[in-house]
Amino acid sequence: MSGPALMPDPVPRPDPVVTGAGDEDRAAILQLQSDWIAAESAGRIDDLLELCTATVALHPPIGPPIQGLDAVGRALRAHAAPVKKVFLSEVSLVITDAMAVKRARFVTVLPDRRSPVTGWHVWILRPRWYVDLVAWSLDSLPEF
Repeated sequence: MSGPALMPDPVPRPDPVVTGAGDEDRAAILQLQSDWIAAESAGRIDDLLELCTATVALHPPIGPPIQGLDAVGRALRAHAAPVKKVFLSEVSLVITDAMAVKRARFVTVLPDRRSPVTGWHVWILRPRWYVDLVAWSLDSLPEF
C-alpha cells in the first residue's frame, strides 16, 4: 500500500495582490501567514493562539462559529487534524490602518487521506498584525 498522493505545488505566484498599505505591513502579514502554516503543520496549538487576538473567531464551513481565544484553543485542541502540508495560491490582501483582509485558495494535505482538502479561506487581521477571524469554505466535504 502506498502513501497518500501528494498534490504538486500550485502555480507559483511570486507576489500576492495587495491593495493599500506599504511593504512593511505586507511583509508582516505574509510572515504571519508563514508562521501560521508552520505552527499548524507542527501541531503547535499554543503558537497558533499567540498569533490571534483575544476576540478571535473561527467560522468553519459546518457548525456554529467559535468565539474567543479560550474557546478557539479548546476547539483546536479537540478537533485539529494533523497537517502534512499546506499550499496557498491566489492570495490577495487588502490593508488599511484599522484592519487587513487576506483571502487565499488552499490545498491541505493530511497524512491519513489520499485526497487533499481544498477550498478558500478569509482572514480578518487587526494591527499590528493578529488574526481576528478565520472563515473557510470547502470545495467538497471530506470523506471519513
